[in-house]
Amino acid sequence: MKDYKKVIKERYDKQKYNGKGIKNNPYAVINPVGFYGEFKAAQILLDYIRRISVKKSLNEIMLCDCGCGDGVKTRFLAELLGDPRQVYGVEYSKNRLQHCKDMNSSIHYAYGDLTKQGGLPFDVQFDGITAFVVFMHFSTEKEIMCALKNIYNSLKRKGFFLWYELNAETHWDEKRENAEQWGFSAKEMDRYALKAGFRLVKQYGVYAKIPIMNKPTIYLIKNIKNIWILEMLERLPFKKNNLVRIYCKE
Repeated sequence: MKDYKKVIKERYDKQKYNGKGIKNNPYAVINPVGFYGEFKAAQILLDYIRRISVKKSLNEIMLCDCGCGDGVKTRFLAELLGDPRQVYGVEYSKNRLQHCKDMNSSIHYAYGDLTKQGGLPFDVQFDGITAFVVFMHFSTEKEIMCALKNIYNSLKRKGFFLWYELNAETHWDEKRENAEQWGFSAKEMDRYALKAGFRLVKQYGVYAKIPIMNKPTIYLIKNIKNIWILEMLERLPFKKNNLVRIYCKE
């Protein structure tokens, strides 16, 4: 795979945060695919926060999103907790990082490289850390394990790590050597997480891959406007296109 720093420089650092740039980005919230993706992410995060808040008051919870991108998820987390000061975000793209700060200056945003020791640049121990389609950019096991160790070390004991990735047969597909990113199998995610010291506590998939159309449900939102129909399709026993794994730090 391509080096993730090169991908960020070529793609994410060139994103335009204006009317035209947002409209042309299929993953922006204003567009169907982006909206449905964030809708599903919101469901995942709501379930995640409810899990953390079983033994903690909402005003005690400290959260961090790794690879926070455009900051949509950190802003939603701030809404769930009711206080943006309890939410942190780390991002490698300085362009995206500035956009996050412009959108909500009360959330703690910082530049960081997860693949380097100390990649979470906060002097905080978190109750929960999330990473949405971040590890798919890493091209070596060393990068993957360093990022997981950074997350593990920044979590409180009994803290939860939510790892969300594209589903693939293997991250090490030689045919994808020029790809900008590639997913993981559930077994691979669990193997790396276990090696870092985590214990799996919940697992499930989202976006059923519909065989006849050969595409996951997230892209069907362009043609199927009713979300309840997509939700129904996702309950069918088809292979899931994305994986959600929640791990606990013992």
